[in-house]
Amino acid sequence: MRDTSKPVTPFGGLVVFIEFLQKLGYAAQVQALLPFQLTSPNAIDPAQTLTAFIFAVVAGAR
Repeated sequence: MRDTSKPVTPFGGLVVFIEFLQKLGYAAQVQALLPFQLTSPNAIDPAQTLTAFIFAVVAGAR
């Protein structure tokens, strides 16, 4: 890696973070360990909600 004068976004590092999570088998582990499962056909998967929250924190959400 090297420094650049080009503007970068806080989302640039998410690619590396996502690849890291994939190598850990993150998605399967979260699915297996969450203590609940929503049954509504309109429900967002709790694992996806948790993942979105983690990505927001990593990207610098306040």
